[in-house]
Amino acid sequence: MEYGHQVDTGKVLPTETLDLPELEEWARSYAKHGPYSQPVNIRYYIGIYQLGQGLSWEGTDSEYESYASSAIHLLGAAGMLDISIAEISAPHILEDMKQVDTWTKDKVFKNIQKNMCMGMMHVHYGHSTMGNMQRKSRYDPGRLQHHIFQTVAGLFSLIPKEKRAWAVLEATKIMTGAL
Repeated sequence: MEYGHQVDTGKVLPTETLDLPELEEWARSYAKHGPYSQPVNIRYYIGIYQLGQGLSWEGTDSEYESYASSAIHLLGAAGMLDISIAEISAPHILEDMKQVDTWTKDKVFKNIQKNMCMGMMHVHYGHSTMGNMQRKSRYDPGRLQHHIFQTVAGLFSLIPKEKRAWAVLEATKIMTGAL
C-alpha cells in the first residue's frame, strides 16, 4: 500500500508521518481533496467528536487512533483557514513529545477541553464572517493557531510514543476509506 498525499491523482492516501509540517500538509490536502468534504466548522466539530470517541475507547488501541484522528481533523480545519500550526513548533514535536503520566492526565484533558472550546469560537467567526468586516474583529487567527496547537500537542501526549505513527496511520486509513 502507498502512503502520503497524491494531489496530482486527486486521491489522498493514508500516511504515518509524525513530522508536523508533513502531517499538517496531509490534513490540509485531505480537507480539500479527501472523500468526505466538509466546511471548516464541521471539520472542527469532527475533531471534537473524535476526542469523545477516544474517551469511549479508553484502554484500547482505538483510543489512540481516535486522538490522532481528532488532531488531524483540527489541523485540517486550521489549514482551511490558512493557519499553520507547524510554523510555531518544532517539526518533530509529535514524535519527541513526552507521554503524560497517569497523574497529569486530568490536567491535560482540562487543557484540551479549554483550548478546543476557545478555538471553536474562532473557527465559528472565521467561517461565518467571511467578507463581513463588522464581525471580523472577533476572529483572531493567532489565537486560533495557539488553541489548535495546544490541543494537538495535548492529544499526541496522550498517545504512547511507540503507538503514535501507528495511530496516525490507522486514523488516516479510516479517513480515506482505505480501512
